[in-house]
Amino acid sequence: MDSTYCNLSYTLGPTIKIMNNPLKFDNQNYMTLFINEIEIEFIKEAAICYSNFLYDAFKDNPLETSFAIELNETANVKQISEIVQSLLTWNFINISEINIESMRIISEVFDIPLLYESINCYDKIFKKMERQMKKQNPEIFGNNKLENLLENISIDNLSEIANVVLKQNKPYVFSHELTKACIRYTSKIELFMELLMKLDNRYVIAFIENNSFYKYFPQESSFVSSYLLKNCNININIFANPHRSSLYLQSCECEKIKEISNWVENYDIYSTLLRKDDADNFSILAAKNHVDLTKYRIVPSKNERISYINHENISFIEYSAFFGSIKCFKYLLMNCNIHNFLSSLPEYAVCSGNIEIIRLCEQHHCVFTGKCIENCVIYQHVEILSWLVHSRKLSYSNYYYQNMLLFDDQYILLNIISSKNQNQLAFESIKYNHYYLFKLLFYINCFDVNKPYKKKTFLTYASKYGNIDIIAYLLEEKGCNINQKDLNNDTALLIANKNGNTELVKFLLHYEDIDVNIKDYFKYTSLHTSIMKKNYDIVDLLLNHRNIFVETNSLNTTPIHSACKNGNIEIIEKLIKKSNKILSMQDSKKRTPLHILVKTSNYLAIQYLCEHYLDLLLESIKAEDNHNLTPFHYACKKGNCKIATILYQYFGNIVISNESRSIGLSMLYALNSHSMDIVRLLLSFESFSINDIIETSEDQNTLIYACSKNLNDFIQIILEHPKIDYNTIDYNGKTALHYAIENENIAIIEMLLQNSSNINLNIYDKYCQENSLHYASKIKDTHILRRILEANEKLLPKYAFDINSINKNKKTALHLAVRNNNYDSVCALLEQKEIDINAEDSYIITPIHIACQYGYIKILELLLERPEINVNIKDMNGFTPLHYACEKRNTEVVEILLKSPEIDKDVEDCVLISINFGLFYNL
Repeated sequence: MDSTYCNLSYTLGPTIKIMNNPLKFDNQNYMTLFINEIEIEFIKEAAICYSNFLYDAFKDNPLETSFAIELNETANVKQISEIVQSLLTWNFINISEINIESMRIISEVFDIPLLYESINCYDKIFKKMERQMKKQNPEIFGNNKLENLLENISIDNLSEIANVVLKQNKPYVFSHELTKACIRYTSKIELFMELLMKLDNRYVIAFIENNSFYKYFPQESSFVSSYLLKNCNININIFANPHRSSLYLQSCECEKIKEISNWVENYDIYSTLLRKDDADNFSILAAKNHVDLTKYRIVPSKNERISYINHENISFIEYSAFFGSIKCFKYLLMNCNIHNFLSSLPEYAVCSGNIEIIRLCEQHHCVFTGKCIENCVIYQHVEILSWLVHSRKLSYSNYYYQNMLLFDDQYILLNIISSKNQNQLAFESIKYNHYYLFKLLFYINCFDVNKPYKKKTFLTYASKYGNIDIIAYLLEEKGCNINQKDLNNDTALLIANKNGNTELVKFLLHYEDIDVNIKDYFKYTSLHTSIMKKNYDIVDLLLNHRNIFVETNSLNTTPIHSACKNGNIEIIEKLIKKSNKILSMQDSKKRTPLHILVKTSNYLAIQYLCEHYLDLLLESIKAEDNHNLTPFHYACKKGNCKIATILYQYFGNIVISNESRSIGLSMLYALNSHSMDIVRLLLSFESFSINDIIETSEDQNTLIYACSKNLNDFIQIILEHPKIDYNTIDYNGKTALHYAIENENIAIIEMLLQNSSNINLNIYDKYCQENSLHYASKIKDTHILRRILEANEKLLPKYAFDINSINKNKKTALHLAVRNNNYDSVCALLEQKEIDINAEDSYIITPIHIACQYGYIKILELLLERPEINVNIKDMNGFTPLHYACEKRNTEVVEILLKSPEIDKDVEDCVLISINFGLFYNL
């Protein structure tokens, strides 16, 4: 061939590229060509140069500017039109298996000698290259003999095939082929299992571990599982391996399998006749039972061995198409409504590979979909698949490539893969651990091994799926950078760590240039990841590496922090031996490893470190996190007395700083965690000032805090402290007694009153300026008020309150008791000799005003019984209690007031009476 016009290149399968013609023409003439009504433009000079057909056409009709050509309906007219337009406008064209059939049609119809010669050259090159590939890649093409043997298996040649398999001595290769055969030739599945039983244990184990197909074909898998459970004499050895048993038993439901006693084909009588292609008996039985041949469905069965026909209710005609039962198919074609199955019928037909049935589907205008391609791949019908692609114009998708890899259909792959999708195919070959196909792709095409493809590289993708052979090939033969990162910032080592692949990590660490300290997107090293995921075998491998750096600080944590979280003492010790500074390292929250151990309550690890590495912990025990908390604070917060005690035993007063806030916080945390032992421990510290205010949001001391939180059990031991001060106030100006009264906690009140004769009841709080009497007057429990009144009588004058003491608004305890409608408290206060019943607040309001305003009848009557009560007393606005009652239109209160002999109905300025009430009540 003239190299001026053609250029040969290789993809997966050869490609002939016909180049631009170097000749230049001035004023090129564009003509029109119609190919089955598709209009294209072409250059007259190019047409005359290439096509003898068009040359003769122009010779006979020199003035003609348009031509028309009709092609067969089966031809890919669109593809042919595009190729012709490229060829006849001096553009290059590629010849490959994707368009070879269209090229043949063009060369014949347009009589193009150059194209015809190129196609012949292509065929020769393809065959030569195929032979070369087989020779250089025997691993890919070496299983054909085994495939043929399994396809032609019979009861007579079982022993012969077993000898061939044993001679090859490739258990895993055989198991892969046997699994495919069980799916493709389901009717022979018992023979395949009998063949397996004739082999040694290695083959059975390999077959069990080859679980790639189980999720796709549950029925076939269940039958195989059932057979092995019943007949395999090595099942104990197999299932002694947890990994193998999990893989095997996950593929099937063992309880279901045990229930199945006899595995046969579908028990449906119609399905049996259809499988045997017994059209006569089928038609007789269907007619006898008046069966609707279109609507009848074969019900799925647990005994059905073929998954594809057991997924859903399947019709008679689809069933016969699947088994290639041509007689039954033709009968059903004439007697049922084919329009109901136009889209599904071809999918079943291609499974059988029966060309006659497929042609009948085509004649009846059935729709061939991508599912047909998938089934051709699974059941290995190469010729039908080629016809679907070239004649039916179906296209491939990555899913089909996956099936081709899964089922090892190398011949299909070699015939259909074009250069533009080899990259994707290479990644799929990694996913399905197809090492030899991966090598073949690199042999054919030179990939950039360090360039990411859709966020991943070949190396990181191989690491994800644990393909050591492919990784070794990339590193040793293709010069791949072992530390290359994909677009997710991951390396092969980082991915192997995340997946817990110990074998792969061990393999990668043998390389001199491996960077064991490289970080991922989240700034974690391999050591971080393996410790966090508790992959301790990998941790050992990394720690034994000469270049490992254990002090690396990531975004959130360090390796030692992760080890402390997991509590593995052995790993912690190995990290310490790598660096004696590691115990004082702080994470992003300024926590040391000791903080983490205390937080996770790892007593054994803390004790071990204290016993063996006490000097290295001196900085850690004093270290504060970003909330100024030490490890001892953590122990108190957790309420872990055991850890708090051991820290104190080994470090003494070092566990808390000299600042009162530090020990005070420890006390608050201990109280919150209800740890009595820690509270006792802290109270024993000489440096602990029990009365000091602890600087928190509440600014309280120990006693006040315990009272405010109703921690009754702790109050007594706190009160036993020799330096306790009952009268300390917090930032609100409240004492412990204030909080006890406010919480109505009589038990704490009794403890406070009984344990001290120096308790001050006349301390006023900061905001309301109220003392303990005011607090007691506002609550419902009158016993507390009476107890406060009783205690007040026994106190020294400087600690006692005045019964008429006022708060910020000049209200007395009586004001507050009346306002809270507390009858018993009012009674208790009125019993006091010096009580001022007419006490006025800042608005000149007295208790009787309040009782009338709110309609507290019982309290009003109680107040009116007192001889010193002033029933006509006025507030700052000149209003009497009667005014208040009238304003609220409370007739009952008015009537009670009017019964009082002291009431003045004609009080001056009594506007409210006349306006608001006078119309309704004759005053």
